[in-house]
Amino acid sequence: METSVFFFSQIYVNHKRVYPAYSNNDFQITDNGIEALLVIPAIGAQIMFSGLQFSIELPWSKFHGNTDGQCGKNNF
Repeated sequence: METSVFFFSQIYVNHKRVYPAYSNNDFQITDNGIEALLVIPAIGAQIMFSGLQFSIELPWSKFHGNTDGQCGKNNF
């Protein structure tokens, strides 16, 4: 028996659905069908979502010692 699971992103900005590629003065959203990427240039952040996983990349220079999360403080 084969089982297939498909995911697709539904992206909302201010309660309105938007379709990638989308951008405004604050951020850009792209989607290649496998993963969606949110980029916030003002703080150098990149947030990637693919199916059930996500990753957040923050610049060390701005967030070192200034970020709390599930694993504690980012202070090393």
